[in-house]
Amino acid sequence: MAKRNGSVAAVAALAASAVVWLLPGSATAQPVVASDRPAGLVMYPKIVSDPFALFTFGTGPRTETAIQITNTSTSTRVVHCFYVDATSHCSNNTNTFDPEAGTCRTTADCNLGGVCQPGWSEADFTFVMSPGQPLGWNASEGLQVGPGSPLFLGNIKAVPENYFVGELKCFEVDGTTIVGPGTGTTFTPIPQNDLKGEATIYNAQSGQSPTAFVDVRGYNAVGVQAVTGSSQPQPTDGTFVL
Repeated sequence: MAKRNGSVAAVAALAASAVVWLLPGSATAQPVVASDRPAGLVMYPKIVSDPFALFTFGTGPRTETAIQITNTSTSTRVVHCFYVDATSHCSNNTNTFDPEAGTCRTTADCNLGGVCQPGWSEADFTFVMSPGQPLGWNASEGLQVGPGSPLFLGNIKAVPENYFVGELKCFEVDGTTIVGPGTGTTFTPIPQNDLKGEATIYNAQSGQSPTAFVDVRGYNAVGVQAVTGSSQPQPTDGTFVL
């Protein structure tokens, strides 16, 4: 049995560091990495958001990513997600376009003496999905639905910046609610394959033809299937068997 570190470890204080276990020669059906099958872990490798492009950088189209995720199970599922924020910032923390946050695309966006440096941080959130439920939101807006909603419990965060470049990862965890005795999640991954995801990136330039345009492109999230039905005991320390 080989062992390697997996990127699911970025769930910070909400879960222990995850480890991916490879199970060569297992007697059970081998899990796969695919974009067209339900999985325990789904990864959206490109999330971009720049809804105020004309204001923020003075040129170029507005950009938004619409994110969709579906629970294909006939059971309620708790889903834990985190954005990996790779947005760059000026080393002197300021520029003409975004004086508060100093976000940038290249060093040319920074004020004199500043260098555009890539970031690396995470922002996580958890929500509950009803059986068979699809769910969608815009990256720059998130989705705020609290207790009592017939759809789900939990607020989906917006990306942390007006200008954002990064990725999103979501996986199934234990429990049937976020809070509550005996039913709330401990954020421990479970060996189930119920999630499918898609993302659509929109670029829109306002104005009069021929300068105005809308460009749309989409992709399926990459699904990494969990190992199910294995005689190998399921870990209880935040390890995810994939």
